[in-house]
Amino acid sequence: MLTVGVEGIKDFQVCELYYQLRHRDKELEVLSSRDLMIRRFEATLRRVASFFFWKRQDGIIPSYSALLRRWERLWFPGDMDAYDIAVEQHEVARGNMASFTTTAAVAIMRFHEVFAADGLGDPIAIDQPFILPVGKELRIEGRYDLVLRQGNEHRVVMFTSAPRRPPLSWFTMDFAAQRLSYENKRDREWRDINVSYSLYDLAGCNSKELLYWARLLQDKNDVFVPRRGFTTYCKTCPFDSTCRDWRKWPR
Repeated sequence: MLTVGVEGIKDFQVCELYYQLRHRDKELEVLSSRDLMIRRFEATLRRVASFFFWKRQDGIIPSYSALLRRWERLWFPGDMDAYDIAVEQHEVARGNMASFTTTAAVAIMRFHEVFAADGLGDPIAIDQPFILPVGKELRIEGRYDLVLRQGNEHRVVMFTSAPRRPPLSWFTMDFAAQRLSYENKRDREWRDINVSYSLYDLAGCNSKELLYWARLLQDKNDVFVPRRGFTTYCKTCPFDSTCRDWRKWPR
């Protein structure tokens, strides 16, 4: 039984060798301090969003100030005081912690304005993983960021938290997996539920594309060939040195 995440399928699309090194061999990725900071920024924003909806499930709507305090507790080290933050704010180096907090404050304010409003429905799934079976030998793993319920309407919401929003086409696979998984569950449990999806226009979501790449990955042998020079991702790939010396072409 092969279990692959949506992120793994997208990486396989980019480059077979990249998929192997990152998801099968678990090779250590060489990332810049800026990239590490961006990943931590995204993860912290998601934790703040999950905190908001867990509270909302309990009937409490946290204020903007409460969300900002939550961010600061998660983001800044425990031994960092106001002087340290003020000094770091004026550092010349790109991507310091205080500058990311300025960006986060604006993002959290907009988030609160949208999701603190009445009439959006009740959260029934928060950061919830799912498994989509595809035949007997393949499973696709994914995650629902948020599902809201209002009557017999369910709204599946996906968050993007990157400082620079990726192209919307990048989320096609994610929404395809969410839709297939949700429809599979609806057939079994929620036959009279109508489902909508937010962030991306599902008219452009092709579930057949997701299943094609997942099955192609499943049928691969042990040789994952690089697509060196055929994708712009090569310029920033953390496995460039391994790829450059790769000599395992099948005969």
